[in-house]
Amino acid sequence: NYLQSGDNEKISKIYDLIIRFPDQMEGFVATFKSHVLKEGDEAVAKLENVLKVDPKAYIETILATYSKYETMVDRALKKDGSFAQAVKDATKIFLNNNVVTHASKFDDRNAELLAKYCDIILTKGHGPVLTEEELDVKLKYVMAIFQLLNDKDGFQKFYEVSLVFLISFEKFKI
Repeated sequence: NYLQSGDNEKISKIYDLIIRFPDQMEGFVATFKSHVLKEGDEAVAKLENVLKVDPKAYIETILATYSKYETMVDRALKKDGSFAQAVKDATKIFLNNNVVTHASKFDDRNAELLAKYCDIILTKGHGPVLTEEELDVKLKYVMAIFQLLNDKDGFQKFYEVSLVFLISFEKFKI
């Protein structure tokens, strides 16, 4: 219940109690990982039209779940490495195996969406201009997600196409 509500104060107190009993930690970590996985799956499942999902909405949904639990590990769980790894493991699972990836017939759908998201946040004219600090935070999380991506080569392929198009466009722009 405390994980569901995100009550960091109570989770911290539970952590302080359980850390005294190392044999109980494994179960607590497993419960935490299962919860993060469930939350991620549910968040992605709420996206509309999974066949034509908006890259920004998709990646920011994944980033929101990842950052929420990364912050919980930092604040409530005393940066415990077991819980940090549980967040990464759960995120890797729901990132690479969710309703969007199942709906797509392509193995590199996540790579494509991440590349398009990077293009959106790095290209002017795709919405509100981000401050340098906001961009740094987003890119930090993008790199964390990239590390969890199964198809890193697919990302390179899609981003190269986007970059070539952008360079060609700028060259012929008057």
